[in-house]
Amino acid sequence: MRESTVRMHDLSKSLLTFWGKARPLAGHSPAFHPALLHCLDVAAASKVLIDEGWAAGSEELYPVLPFLTALHDIGKFSRGFQQQCPEHWPEASYGTLNRVATERHDTTGFWLLQHHCLDLLEPIFPELPRQGLLGLLRSVAGHHGRPPLESAPENPFPLGVDLTSARVAREVVTCLLATLAPRPVALARRRALKVSWPVAGLINLADWIGSSSHFPYVAATDIQDLSVYFDEHAIPRAYTAVEAVGLRAALPRAFTGLGGLFPGIAKPSPVQVWAETSQLPQRPLLALIEDVTGGGKTEAAMVLAHRLLADQRGEGIFVGLPTMATAGAMFARLSDSYRHLFAHDAAPSLALAHGRAHLDGRFTSTILESGAGLEISDGASPASSQCAAWLADGGRKALLAQVGVGTLDQALLSVLPARYAALRQLALSRKVLIIDEVHAYDHYMQAELAALLQCHAAAGGSAILLSATLTLALRNRLMNAFSSGLEVNRPGFAGGCFA
Repeated sequence: MRESTVRMHDLSKSLLTFWGKARPLAGHSPAFHPALLHCLDVAAASKVLIDEGWAAGSEELYPVLPFLTALHDIGKFSRGFQQQCPEHWPEASYGTLNRVATERHDTTGFWLLQHHCLDLLEPIFPELPRQGLLGLLRSVAGHHGRPPLESAPENPFPLGVDLTSARVAREVVTCLLATLAPRPVALARRRALKVSWPVAGLINLADWIGSSSHFPYVAATDIQDLSVYFDEHAIPRAYTAVEAVGLRAALPRAFTGLGGLFPGIAKPSPVQVWAETSQLPQRPLLALIEDVTGGGKTEAAMVLAHRLLADQRGEGIFVGLPTMATAGAMFARLSDSYRHLFAHDAAPSLALAHGRAHLDGRFTSTILESGAGLEISDGASPASSQCAAWLADGGRKALLAQVGVGTLDQALLSVLPARYAALRQLALSRKVLIIDEVHAYDHYMQAELAALLQCHAAAGGSAILLSATLTLALRNRLMNAFSSGLEVNRPGFAGGCFA
């Protein structure tokens, strides 16, 4: 037993000579962050995200998700990646530097897992056929928002992979197995296919966090035990990072009626009374609210959304609108009321998501400086709107905020062959989806909206559609799409709610 421990320790020290992140300027110490430590940083980020509810719906994978996440950058141990920084070339493993043609490290990583490491991973998934495991590993390797390239199964050494790379990859997997000790899980192929999308999104997000400045470079010579590094260094920094970037869950406030959200409304409209008092089904909900302009549809939708949040059937809201102008106007309306959705000691962000959000002064004035803490309400009155700086940095991240307002295309990109589609799906799956002015979209966007509703229902999310006038054909199309996602027959109309 002691001899085995010594061998593992020597193996980890050898693997720590492979760089994962290197400083572009000379004179910094340490000059690089080992790839093995970066893998553990990102694994720690995924563990904290799991604790914060970001892997809801994939509970059976909890025992193995940090380990799977750690495998995401195994391609960085390849000859092709290491040659990008000659001053940190691992000569002890690869010999004299001799440049080779290669692929992206995410693709190379998948090839290494596919051709050279499957036998090490199969015991973790004893019920999963090989093709199902490959599908899951494809999600793990595609951590830069797009799938890795395929290679022929009969070709064990595709571009950039050689015998030494294969040996090193197996050593990495062996080392991570010993450090993270994943427990075997029962996973069928159909279930693996379904969870592969949220797994891809979670690993995308964990890699962003694990690559942030909250994880400083650590010298390989400072590491004596990888398990100690993971537990006492990576995990605490991951908790700090997740809170700093605004991804901590914000607890909802108990639902107290329309007046609790909008104290200025003295006399509710009929649709607002309906939203406040109607009985809601327990499964994912699709509500269609059709009323005249000025009838109070937006407030009714927020009431429904708050009821769902208070019932723990969502952790946030995204409001999609047809134009940047309408999105900006909705952002201004919600700025005064969104904090009423959450507990007084919560610190939720409100983000604007569209291509020119950075030009909207109403939004940019609420963005906190990088590193500044989110403001908590004093309980007597909600604090003003705010957004963590990290969440405000681009449309993709804005979808991760507790409350997002944006153009509908930001949500539709989650069901199109676009980069980071899985991350967008992950962000939206935790939210009540509110789509305003549904009648305003053309036939092409209606088809995309139907696909979005189907995907959202399959992920367990609820949606609320608003319109002044909706054709029967479009209503049926959207109902059918949502029901298809739930894998149930289309339900009947029941007071504006469809489930």
